[in-house]
Amino acid sequence: MVGDLAHGWRVFVSFRWVVVIVLCFSFIVMVLRGAEEVMGPVLAIEHYGGAAGWAVVLAFMSAGLLVGAVTASRIRVRRPMLFGMLVMFTLPVWLVTLAFALPLGVVAAGAFAWGVSIELFAVLWFTALQTHVPREALSRVGAYDAMGSLMFGPIGLALAGPLITAVGLQTGFLIAAAVATVAILGAFV
Repeated sequence: MVGDLAHGWRVFVSFRWVVVIVLCFSFIVMVLRGAEEVMGPVLAIEHYGGAAGWAVVLAFMSAGLLVGAVTASRIRVRRPMLFGMLVMFTLPVWLVTLAFALPLGVVAAGAFAWGVSIELFAVLWFTALQTHVPREALSRVGAYDAMGSLMFGPIGLALAGPLITAVGLQTGFLIAAAVATVAILGAFV
């Protein structure tokens, strides 16, 4: 088992683009978890009528995910990872709509755009992995991808509440948008 893990790690780190994107997503997921699961519901209580308002936002995001999946199955992109990372900029834009507590329809539209974008990215990402990673190492590389991409998610959850307390909800969302922007830009280095 240790040999299999070591082999998977060697294959994982041999693809610079995989490592870079996984590192970027460590921070993207951290921001997303805190914003979507802590800060967003607090904002909904303050500005959008509570749980019903946040449910509207998440429903639009879910619809975006469906549209993104259908769209991804129909488009052909010459540079899929470049395109995929470019569409990730919908996340900081959506976070800014939350920071300024824009009307619910605008926030929901931002959530829809983010849903489309993340699903487009996911399809392109998994297709790129399956195309470029040797078949015998794909599951191990996928495991390192999942571990790396999700590893800071609990930190985002843990920091969101204290962040709101320390700097307020608006500044918290703006910090989240800035961190997401830097993380996305990191993929282009």
